[in-house]
Amino acid sequence: QDRMVTRSQAVDRKTDPLLERSGVVGEKIEDDTRALVKVLTEEVADDSDSIMIVAIVGVGGIGKTTLSKKVFNDEAIQGKFAKKIWLSITQVFNEVELLRTAITAANGNLPGSRGGSQDKVLLVPALADA
Repeated sequence: QDRMVTRSQAVDRKTDPLLERSGVVGEKIEDDTRALVKVLTEEVADDSDSIMIVAIVGVGGIGKTTLSKKVFNDEAIQGKFAKKIWLSITQVFNEVELLRTAITAANGNLPGSRGGSQDKVLLVPALADA
C-alpha cells in the first residue's frame, strides 16, 4: 500500500513546460536564465558528437522547475534547437515509458509491434532516429 501512495504522489509532482509568468519574479532568475541559455547555445569548439549535460540542483522550493521552464521557453533556445522535449522525471519512473514518451514527443516512430515498443534495446535507437 505504501508503494501506491508513493506512486500517486510521484504522478502529482510531474511538471510541464508551460510557464506561469505572473509568478516569476526576481533579477537572479533572469540572470540565471541568461547564463544557462548562453551555455546551451554556445557552439562547441570541437567537431565531436559530444553531448552536454546540465543539472539544476538544490533543495525543494528554490525555483529549479521555474528556471528550467524559462530556459526551455527562451527565444534563443527556440531558434537553436529543431526539437525540444520536456520530460518530467519523478523519483518513481519507468525507463521504457520515459523512452516511449520521448520518441512520441519527438514525432518519432515507436518500434513495430507492441512487444517491440516495450523493449528498451529497441527504443534507444528509435529515440536517436527521432
